[in-house]
Amino acid sequence: MKNKRLWVLLGVVVVVLMVFWIIQSRHHNSTSSQNTSANSQTNTPTPQPTPPPSNNAAYNQALVTYTSRRIQFQQSCQAVPNVVVYKTGTTIMLDNRASISHTIKMDGVSYLIGAYNFRLVTLSNSKLPHMTLIDCDKSQNVATITIEK
Repeated sequence: MKNKRLWVLLGVVVVVLMVFWIIQSRHHNSTSSQNTSANSQTNTPTPQPTPPPSNNAAYNQALVTYTSRRIQFQQSCQAVPNVVVYKTGTTIMLDNRASISHTIKMDGVSYLIGAYNFRLVTLSNSKLPHMTLIDCDKSQNVATITIEK
């Protein structure tokens, strides 16, 4: 009988401690989020990356020429579009829209593309159709290009 009471008492203590812990956790999270909101209103805004110059004639001309043959790479190496099909001999634009340089790797060839810069690449392979996986910095397979006849 004493053993059973001991287990019940232990169970009640555990439940009370868990309820206390949950209440403290919620109180801490709400206080923390209120502090974060207050801090974000008083802090200076985070500087945004400098956009590319609007009068860059080479970039603007490339946008017009390669509008349907362009792959953009964002800050986190996300590729847009990430799945495309082109004919062999097609020249495409690898467009870095990030405030940092990216290393783009295709079929074992690496291209260092500066911040807000681009690179033109002509696609070819002796075995067609050919699937090319694109890596961006440490991110692998961010895009796929199928090269066909």
